[in-house]
Amino acid sequence: MNAAAGSDWSGPGTEASAFMIGVDAAGRHVVPAADALLAIATSEQHPITGAACGARVIVARKWGQYHRNHPVLKSDDRLCPTCVWSAALATGRLEQELDALRPRDITLQVMVQLLPDPQILPRLCRSIIDQLGVDEQDHPRLIEVLAHATAHRPVLLLPEECGDGECDHQRCTGTDGVLACPACSLLAGGWAGEWEGQYQPECTIAAPCQVLTTLAASYGINVTDPADSHA
Repeated sequence: MNAAAGSDWSGPGTEASAFMIGVDAAGRHVVPAADALLAIATSEQHPITGAACGARVIVARKWGQYHRNHPVLKSDDRLCPTCVWSAALATGRLEQELDALRPRDITLQVMVQLLPDPQILPRLCRSIIDQLGVDEQDHPRLIEVLAHATAHRPVLLLPEECGDGECDHQRCTGTDGVLACPACSLLAGGWAGEWEGQYQPECTIAAPCQVLTTLAASYGINVTDPADSHA
């Protein structure tokens, strides 16, 4: 879970910790800027380097510098959790990352209906950070646990007609939606073409999954206690 060899890993809150975006078949990653710029300088077409998680990725040079509210990333749920937590720790932006985990809009409306605690993931990650601490020597352990929790985040699945805005609801609030775990469920691969990443009906696992609830219990989060969870 360490940053890739040769990366600009300068610790939390340092100005030297700048990142760019990388891509691979699995999704989006965060790349230390020094490594990304070196790859760009030495490759005319497809600059390849190591992401913060260690994966080999192509640098998305046209997307510029990584930041959590980048429009490309806000609309893509295939963002590597190990990478984003690595970047959050390196830049001292843990609060921003915790805020990004909070469900909003129609997702929050559905989660309020289906879960006692719709804020289970940000509450869990906060507890993990508080209990493990942010000491630089413990970064690999902290990132590992945070990334594992985030990989099992509840994802809202809507019927196709609701997702396309063609349902019969006067004002769709996602009442027909369900919550699924992306890490436990079976998602269509590249064979599916434009439908790659679609949840497969024979193995769509409801969220919160047992992994998330087990982690919550380990870090003192009562998933049946809705106290402050709607904030």
